[in-house]
Order: sequence, then C-alpha cells, then structure tokens
Amino acid sequence: MSLHPDIENKVSNITKEYFKKELESLEPIKEGEVNIHTSYVYLNGNEVEVSVIIRNGLNNTINFEKLPILITDEDNNIYFRATFEATGIGDIPPFKARPWKFYINLDDMFIKDVNGKKLTVKFDTERLKAEVNDPNRIDLILPSDINEGEKQAIIEFIKNMPPLEPKTVDLDVVTKAYSKEKETLYLTYIVRNGAYEDVKLDFLPYNYEKDGEVKNIRIEWDGIIIPKRSIRAFKFEIKGIRL
Repeated sequence: MSLHPDIENKVSNITKEYFKKELESLEPIKEGEVNIHTSYVYLNGNEVEVSVIIRNGLNNTINFEKLPILITDEDNNIYFRATFEATGIGDIPPFKARPWKFYINLDDMFIKDVNGKKLTVKFDTERLKAEVNDPNRIDLILPSDINEGEKQAIIEFIKNMPPLEPKTVDLDVVTKAYSKEKETLYLTYIVRNGAYEDVKLDFLPYNYEKDGEVKNIRIEWDGIIIPKRSIRAFKFEIKGIRL
C-alpha cells in the first residue's frame, strides 16, 4: 500500500488497516498490468463519492495526467463516463497500490439511480489507447434500456446525418411512434455535441402537427448533460398527447 505523501500522516491506523485488508482480499494483479478496483460508489446528497484502489503491477513508477474512467453496472449500462485531471493522485511506486477518492456531481451522471446498485469503476480503455483530445473522436452514449435493434437503428441514422460541425450542438429525432389507446408519444432522440466542453440543456424541444396547427413540446429533465465530443441518445414516453 502506498498512501499519497500529503495524506499519509493524516490517515488513521484504523483506516490504514481497512485499506490493507481490502487489498489482501483482492485477486493478485498480474505483473505488467495496471488495475483499478472499486471500493464503493455512494450517493451523498447531490454528490456521488467514488472510492477506488489503483494497483501498479509494473516495475516502474506510474502517474496520471488524465484518468479516463467508466462507471457501469452488472449489465454494462454506463452510469458515468469522463476524463479527470489526475495529477493529484501522484506517483504510484512499482508493485504498490494507492487508495483514492473522487467526487461527481449527480447532475453529471447519465443514470442517477445509484444507491443500492452494484457499480464498478473501470479504466476507459478506448480512451487510454487514444489521445484524450483526439479531434476525430466522438463517443456514442446510449440509454440503459435500449435493445440491439434500437441500437443499430440509431447507428444507421447517425451514419446518414451530415458531418458534425466542430463547436456546434445539433439534435434530431431518430424514431417516433404513437399509441392512440394510451395517448402516448414514443420518441428516440439524439443530441450531437461537437464542442470541446460539456453542454447542459434544460429541455429538449419537439414539434408535431395536429389539425393543421404546429404544437410545441418541451421535454424537460433535470440537467441533461451532453459530454464534450459525444452523441447522446434518449428514449422518451410522453403521455397525454392526442394526435
């Protein structure tokens, strides 16, 4: 175990013993690997606290400038995806492990229902392999309740869209269906963010025609986050619509 020098003398012996026992309970890391273990993901008010242990199986010291991570559940639904500034983690010596905590604003979580879920923090291996600021990289973020057919329809729709202009945000409806019996409108919506910063939207607009008149709907959601250089898909059921 290697605690950060700035906190080593501030950590109690009980906490150190807890870290030691947790580390001993893990499967041994293979030589030549770097591994991230999830201690816990906990919702505290409007903030998600994430505790991990980073293990260095290399024979040289490692450190991170950027740390791209994913948080997923047992079905690989993506709850969070982002790249953190990680210089604060410091140097991790060879064959040592470093406990670390970071905090996420709840509004930045793709899925906010966190407590009671078995969540895992992973290295975002795709981003680790590529330059984090690769100007050609666009991430596709899909809803957790999407099936394979819907996924392929979204991918084909995106392929036929005009190229995403840098530093712009656009949106479109992939599919729409209506149940007259349930008076419910079903929409699959995508938002493309070509900017190099996250975009927060207060609502998504949708227009439809009824009796020759154009009606407007504001699909409101508490903090719609579209991460930088990404395409995010949404599924909505809008009840009480009469067409």
